Amino acid sequence: MNTTFVFLADGFEEIEALTCIDVLRRAGMPVTTVSINPGLEVTGEQWDVLMAISSRDLCTQQDLCEATSFSKPTMTRTINVLEEMHLVTRRKARVDFRRNYISLTIKGLNMVDHAQAIAVRTLKECLRGLSKMEMLTAQNSLNIVLENLRRQEQQRAQKQSEEQHRTAEANRRAVRRMHAAASGKR
Repeated sequence: MNTTFVFLADGFEEIEALTCIDVLRRAGMPVTTVSINPGLEVTGEQWDVLMAISSRDLCTQQDLCEATSFSKPTMTRTINVLEEMHLVTRRKARVDFRRNYISLTIKGLNMVDHAQAIAVRTLKECLRGLSKMEMLTAQNSLNIVLENLRRQEQQRAQKQSEEQHRTAEANRRAVRRMHAAASGKR
């Protein structure tokens, strides 16, 4: 299957980008995010981690996994890349050496500040000419789409659970029949 590339320009609005990416992934399409700004050369995943760190000042890798829903291996790889880019530092905890504390470097802080300023400017440019009512309507529409996707996911999980229950019950009946048949032969 072909990969879909989502190009993220200066100051991309996270909810807009992530909504498109989420819909594509739920449709089963592989998605790769690509930064097209030479001054902000980070992927969407890296940006998510940088934002999670910036909102906490100091956090563990586990904190970041919980904040971003990334797996531990994905988080480790992402932090390794961000460290190579000199955007974050990783320090061992003094008490529990199994834990690493992650924080932004000065370069990382500057990048986050710069990117947020671009995001605000871009958002204002994108929303120019829209009334507050039009913005609310668009936001409400996206919320409905997301709720529909959540509901669809819950229904799928419910069907899967029911199917597993039916299969387990059929297996129990089959075992009972085998035991009954074995008992009858004696």
